[in-house]
Amino acid sequence: KMARNVVIKDPLYGFVELNRKIKKLVNSREFQRLRYIKQLDFAYLVFPSANHTRFEHSLGVYYLTSLFLDKTRSKNLKEIKDELLVFSLLHDVGHGPFSHASEHYLYPYLKKNHEDIGLKIAVELIERFDLDLDKKIIEEFFKGNNFSKLVDGSVGTDRLDYLKRDSYYTGVEFGKVDSERIIKNLHFDDENKEYFVKEKVIYNIYSLYIARQFMFKAVYFHKTSLLFEKIFGEALTLAVNYLDPFEMFRMTDEELLFNLILTKDGRIIDLVNRIKERKVPKFKAKVEVNSFDKSNLEKMEKELKEKYENVWVVVVDLSNKPFNVKVETPEGLKNLNEIVDLSCINEGNIRVYIYSDKEIKKEEILPYFD
Repeated sequence: KMARNVVIKDPLYGFVELNRKIKKLVNSREFQRLRYIKQLDFAYLVFPSANHTRFEHSLGVYYLTSLFLDKTRSKNLKEIKDELLVFSLLHDVGHGPFSHASEHYLYPYLKKNHEDIGLKIAVELIERFDLDLDKKIIEEFFKGNNFSKLVDGSVGTDRLDYLKRDSYYTGVEFGKVDSERIIKNLHFDDENKEYFVKEKVIYNIYSLYIARQFMFKAVYFHKTSLLFEKIFGEALTLAVNYLDPFEMFRMTDEELLFNLILTKDGRIIDLVNRIKERKVPKFKAKVEVNSFDKSNLEKMEKELKEKYENVWVVVVDLSNKPFNVKVETPEGLKNLNEIVDLSCINEGNIRVYIYSDKEIKKEEILPYFD
């Protein structure tokens, strides 16, 4: 009997259909693990419903990618359609516990990022299920090229899904974008090998840019979420004395927290309990600067820790991130920033928060910013 396609209900898009090849990948233990990796690491400690995972995000990216590839007229993309679909599904399969949080602190030991690990897993899965796919093309996608921008570009399906999904689960309205309308007006130029959008959706794209900036401010760089990431990072850094970094990176969120407690290290246990019990330090100081010296802040944190023990420095930098989109106009393809002003919502100032269990006088903090 021919295996039937599977249909999954998604709260954002309705029904997502998986063919036999994709179904095999979704049912693999490596992909199922993503059910237990939070999409927004510690944002759930600020937004209680932000418990969504890399699993449903990956399915959403796959859905939007398939929506585009089903309607594209590009000969180049039709030739690599299956590889692009598999890449869209597996693009986050290499994430560690609490997504980017563990990667940031374990990278010095792993010397690999989630794309490197994801590529290795993707190749293993293709070989295990004997899928008729070009592994070299998949490798190029994970490393990033013109074709992979359908997923990882400024208007890629990754961003179109995570903004909409994160908005839905946090309850923060800023991230609402018309993903499907943008996808329907996204095209690929076979000659120049680049993606572009029709001019009629220029305000949808502008809305996407604004949504990203505001979601960074309200959710991704929320000071409390970043605080718990710092507390988690300290626990991880201490834990490498007891646990293998590669083993830690392969765990799920809860597995890692459980294994951190099993180290029986008093400091690590205290840090994990702060996360599990949402213990925010009583004292908080804020300094606004135009720029900062990273080594100076590290020195400040180290010296204040020596004096007060429980001190964490959190940096919220909301300066503009790159946003490269080509728009089709009567005069030809133009960059979005040639048509609309993208600087109008630049935050400018960088906020530095100093958290501590004990009060620290401002006079002790300000000299580090001279």
